[in-house]
Amino acid sequence: QFARDEAASQAKRRTIEAAAEEAQKLISEGEYERAVQLLEATMKQTPDEELRVVLTEARRHVEEFSRKVDAAVGKAQRMLDARRGEDAVKFLESQPKTFARATQFTALLEKARAEFDLAKGVAGAIEKAKEAAAKGDFANAMKITEACKKTYGETPEVKQALLDLETKRQAVARTGMEKAIRDARTLLLSRQYRSALQSLEAVAGLVTAAPADLRTQYESLKKDAPAGASRQKKEAELGKTIVAGSADMSQTVVAGSFESSGSMPAVPAPPPHLDKTVAVPAGRRPGAPVPTPRPAAGPPAPPRAPPAAPAPPEKPPAQLH
Repeated sequence: QFARDEAASQAKRRTIEAAAEEAQKLISEGEYERAVQLLEATMKQTPDEELRVVLTEARRHVEEFSRKVDAAVGKAQRMLDARRGEDAVKFLESQPKTFARATQFTALLEKARAEFDLAKGVAGAIEKAKEAAAKGDFANAMKITEACKKTYGETPEVKQALLDLETKRQAVARTGMEKAIRDARTLLLSRQYRSALQSLEAVAGLVTAAPADLRTQYESLKKDAPAGASRQKKEAELGKTIVAGSADMSQTVVAGSFESSGSMPAVPAPPPHLDKTVAVPAGRRPGAPVPTPRPAAGPPAPPRAPPAAPAPPEKPPAQLH
């Protein structure tokens, strides 16, 4: 019996020593939870004061580990709440590797990485939208921002970017529309209707972002410019018609003057054998009759005297003072 009891006692001692040794090893590796589980299981089968001491130490490490993990998780969460995803990722990744054994720590680290990737994507899209807006290409800037919103959701950064973009677009639209309207009015006054219309069409893309009063003025001027151009074209065509009619009338009057005065342009004399007013010897044209000579013209009429000058008006008699 003594031998059996001694053997049983030695087996118990070996179990306790092995459990204590394994627990210390787990504690040194930071496996506090596993150390506690090992010691609790051994204590149920083989209660021992030495194991109780080791178990107490292991539980203390577990509590301390949990406090550290909770502190790191809380700090990182506050960073995420402040939209500081990159800082949260760097902070969590700098913690002891043993923290990765805590599920809440690893879950938050994955969340922080996802939010950081999202923030990088949003920031890149917003930067591209700003570059397009700086070039005045608000349509493309809005398109980029809307695509970012569809991909990453309506994050605070996206909402602010849309608001800033619309504010800048309205400011640029107001400035551009005011200048175009001033220029168009000046051009209309000088009857340069086509140039006025070109000035208005240059800011057509800003109309929707302009205030209501400027849109009303824009639409009114855009109607006046084509109407003025049409009138100007009709006036030009009418002027051409009048000029052409005047030229035809002048030619008719000149021709009539020639007919009434008898002063017609000189006509070349016909050759002698065709001119019946010139006598041609019979030998030159056999069988031709001799033309009858024309009577000689009388002396030229004397020149007409110029009309007498009118008599000077009579002077009134001088009055005596």
